[in-house]
Amino acid sequence: MLHRVLSRLSWLCLLMLGGILPVVFWNKTDDGRLVQWGTFWILSAVGLAAGWAVGLRARAAGPLHVPLLAIAAAVLLLPLAAFRVPAALGRGLDLGACVATAILAAHWLRSQRRFLEFGVVLLVIHLGVSFYGFAQYLGIDPQRWMHQYGGQRPFATLGNPNILAGQFVVLLPWAAVMFLSARGRASKLLWFLVTMLWALLILVAQTRGAWIAAGVSMAWVGWQSRAVARNWLTAQWGQVAGLVALIAMVAIGASWQNPELAARVADLVPHDLGQVALRYTAARAALLTWRDRPVTGFGGSCFAHGFGKHMAAAMPSSERRLFTHTYAEADVHCDYLQLLAEYGVVGFGLLAWVVVCAVRLLLFRSRDDPLTRVLIGGGIALAIHGAFNFPLRIGPTAFLLWTGIGLAASMAPADPTAPVSGPVPKPKPAARLTVALAAVVVVLAVGTLASMKFAASAYSRMALAYRNAGDWRTSAVASEVGRRVDWDDRREAFYVASMRGQLGDYAGAAEMFAVEVRRNPYFMDGFTNYGAVLGFLGRKQEAEAQFRRAIELNPAYAEAYANLGIVLLELRRFPEAASVFQRALALEPAMRLARQGLGLAATHRRP
Repeated sequence: MLHRVLSRLSWLCLLMLGGILPVVFWNKTDDGRLVQWGTFWILSAVGLAAGWAVGLRARAAGPLHVPLLAIAAAVLLLPLAAFRVPAALGRGLDLGACVATAILAAHWLRSQRRFLEFGVVLLVIHLGVSFYGFAQYLGIDPQRWMHQYGGQRPFATLGNPNILAGQFVVLLPWAAVMFLSARGRASKLLWFLVTMLWALLILVAQTRGAWIAAGVSMAWVGWQSRAVARNWLTAQWGQVAGLVALIAMVAIGASWQNPELAARVADLVPHDLGQVALRYTAARAALLTWRDRPVTGFGGSCFAHGFGKHMAAAMPSSERRLFTHTYAEADVHCDYLQLLAEYGVVGFGLLAWVVVCAVRLLLFRSRDDPLTRVLIGGGIALAIHGAFNFPLRIGPTAFLLWTGIGLAASMAPADPTAPVSGPVPKPKPAARLTVALAAVVVVLAVGTLASMKFAASAYSRMALAYRNAGDWRTSAVASEVGRRVDWDDRREAFYVASMRGQLGDYAGAAEMFAVEVRRNPYFMDGFTNYGAVLGFLGRKQEAEAQFRRAIELNPAYAEAYANLGIVLLELRRFPEAASVFQRALALEPAMRLARQGLGLAATHRRP
C-alpha cells in the first residue's frame, strides 16, 4: 500500500509541475519568481524522494545520469565560493529542482500512457495561458500593466512579455510537428489552430528575439519533416501554405491596429543600432564580470555585484546617465553569458555537458520519430531566444528544458550488454519510512525558505504602497519587518536605510548604508545616499569620499555630481564646487539642485 502511494505521489508531482508552473500566481511583482521556484523546489524534491523510496534512481536517466549527478554535486559546492553564499544557495536549489525534474521525466515518461497524460496536461494549461495572453492584448484583463512595456503586449508572471514569448517559442515546434504529422482531419484541424494561436501570441508579445527563434526553429521543423516524408508532405503544401497565409493576414491586421507592434516589426533590425549597441554593451560587461571570477563565478543571484561596475564602464559616455540603479541590474539578457558569470567555467561546463549529451542522444535517433523533431526544434528555439533574453531564469521555461533532457534520456536505446533485470525490488519498510521522513524534512526546510522570502516581498509591497501614499513612518516599519525576515535582500536594506534618513535617523541610516556598500562595492546609489546622510551628520570629508566613489563607478552620474557640489560648498571650496555643478548640468540641464548650487558658488566667488 505504501509503495503504491509513494509511486503515485512521485508521478503526481511531475504532473503538477507541468500544470502549475505556467500559471502559478500571475501577478505584477517579483513574488511570482519566488513562488514559481518555491513550487518547483517543493514538488521536485517530494517527487524525487518519493520515487527514490519505490526504486527510482539517478540511473533512470540512462547515459545522462553521470552529468546530472555532477551538476547536483556542483549545486552544493559552488555556492561556497560565491560572493554571497546564502543567495547562491537559494539559486542552487533552482538547479537542484531542474536536475530532479530531468530524473523524474526520464523515469516516468517512458510509459506511453503517462507520456500522453503529461502531454494533455501541458496542452490544456498552455492553451489556457495563451487565451489569457490574448485577453491581455485586447485590454480585457483589468490587472494589466502594459504601459510599462509600450503598447498592447500580453505578459506572463512577473509582468514581462519576454517571459511569455520564451515559454511559447519552445512549445511552437511541438504544435507544428503534430500538425504536419497528423493524419485525421479532426486532429489536423486541432493542431492547425494550436499552431496558429501560439505563433500569433509570440508575434503580439513583441519580442524580436522570440520572432527570430520561432522562425529558425519552424524552418528546421519543416525541412526535417520534408526529409522524412517528402511525398506525403508535398501533398499537404496547400494546408501549410494556408496556415502561413492566415498567420500573415492576422499579423498584418494586428500591426495595422496596433502602432506599437508595427513599429517593433519595422525596427526588427534597429536602424540606429540602439538595441544592438545596448546588447553589445551588456555582453561586454558580462564578459568583464566573468573575468573577475572565471573559475567558479560570482554565484547564483550574485551577478549584479560585478555587473554593475562593468556595465557602467562598458556603456558609451553619452548613455551612462541612464545607468544609475545598479541594484536593479541583475540580468544581461543573454542566458549564456549570465550563466558563465554566475557559475564560472566549472558550472557552465557541467551544464553544457548535460545539454550536449542530450542532443547527441537525439541526433542518433531516427528522424522518423516526431518526438525527436519536437525536442530538437524546441531546443533550437530556446537556444536562440536564450541569446537575447533570460528564459532559463524563469520556472516554466526551465521546466520545459529539463523535461526535454529527461525525455532524451528516456529515449536512449538499452545497453545490449547489460544484464536483463527483473522488477525493481521493493525497499524494506524501514527504508521507506526513512525516505518519507527525509522528504518531509526537505519540504519543511524548502517551504520555510520560500515562505520567508514570500513574506519579505509581501512586506516590501506594503512598504511601497505606504511610501507612495506619503506615509513614510508606516512604510519604514513595514520595510524593517521585511528586512528582518530576509536580511540578505539588498534592495530592501537599501530602502530601509533611505527611509531612516527620511525620518531623520541619520546615524541609523549611515550605519546601514555602510554595511550595504561593503556588501556591494559597486552600488552607486548606495554610495550617493551614504554620502548624503554623512553630510547631514556633519561628516563632510567622508561624504565627499562617498560621492567621488559613485562618480568613479559612473562618470555620468549627475546626481552624484550635484551632491558632491553641495558638500564642496559647505567646505567652502567654491571654485571646485562650481566646476562640479557645471558637470552635473552638462549631464542633466534641468537639474534644479545643480542650478541653485552653481548660483551659490558664483555668488561666493565674487570679490
